[in-house]
Amino acid sequence: MYSSYWLFSLMFMVGFMSFMLNWGHMLTSLISLELMALSIFFAMSSSSASPHTAVMYSPLLFLAVAVCGAALGLSVLVLFTRTKGNELLSGFNTLTW
Repeated sequence: MYSSYWLFSLMFMVGFMSFMLNWGHMLTSLISLELMALSIFFAMSSSSASPHTAVMYSPLLFLAVAVCGAALGLSVLVLFTRTKGNELLSGFNTLTW
C-alpha cells in the first residue's frame, strides 16, 4: 500500500517539476497540471477503498472539478492562440487585457 503512495508522490513531483521547468508554453503547463491532478485522484481513490460511504464519492467530485478546470484551461489556450498567434506565455501581458 505504501509503494502506491510513493508512485503517486513521484507522479506529482514529476508533474510539478515539469510545470516549473516548462512554464513558457501554455499547453505544456496545462498537461503538467493535469498530471498533478491525476496523481491526486489516484491517491484519493486508492485511499477510499471502503464501499458505500460518503468518502467513496470524493475522488469523483475531485475528478469532475479537475475536468472542468482542464476545459477552462483549454478554452483559454484556444482564445490566446487565436488572438496572439502562438501559445507562448512570454507574450502574455495582463495589463493589456
